Amino acid sequence: MKIIKFLLSALIFMIMVTACSQQSTVQEDEQYLESVEVSEFSYVSGFSEEHLASYERFNQDKDVQHLREFQADEMLLVYMDLIVKSDTEGIYAITAKTDILPELDVFQKEYDEYLHESNIDTVFTYRFFDSITVKETENADRVLVELTVHLGANTTTVLYELIKEDELWKLMVYEQIEYFKSK
Repeated sequence: MKIIKFLLSALIFMIMVTACSQQSTVQEDEQYLESVEVSEFSYVSGFSEEHLASYERFNQDKDVQHLREFQADEMLLVYMDLIVKSDTEGIYAITAKTDILPELDVFQKEYDEYLHESNIDTVFTYRFFDSITVKETENADRVLVELTVHLGANTTTVLYELIKEDELWKLMVYEQIEYFKSK
C-alpha cells in the first residue's frame, strides 16, 4: 500500500511538473509572437526614402510628375504595387497615352473586366522575384522589363513593355486589355 501511495504521489508530481513546463512554453511562444513585427508586403519597399516619398505623393494626387526620376524597372514595381492595391486610377496615370487609350471611366471598367484577374495572378506569382532586368530595344524610348522567378528546377519570366513619354517611363497597359478583349 505504501508503494502504491508513493507511486501515486510521484505520478501526480510528474504531471504537475509537466503541466507547469508546458504552461511556461506556451507563455514563451505567446511572448515571442507578440515581439515579432509583421510588415505588409510591398513591391516598393526596397525604394530609397526619396523615391518612397515621391511614390506616396503620387498615391495622394495621382500626379505622375512625382515619378519623373524613376527608372523603367522602378515604374514596373510601382505598377505591381498599384495592382496589389487595386488602384486603377493610379494604373491609368502610369499607362502610356497611346491613340487607343480611352477615358478613365472606360479604362477602369475594361481593366476590371479583362486584365485585373490576370494581373492579380501575376503579382502573386512574381511576389518573390529573383531578378528584374531592363532590356534595351532599338528605340531608346522603348524598353522591356523582365521579372524572373526561380523555384527549384523551374523558372518563369514575364516581360512588360514601357515607353518614355514626356520624359517619364510609362507602361503599355491598354494594349494588354485590347489583347484580352480580342480573345
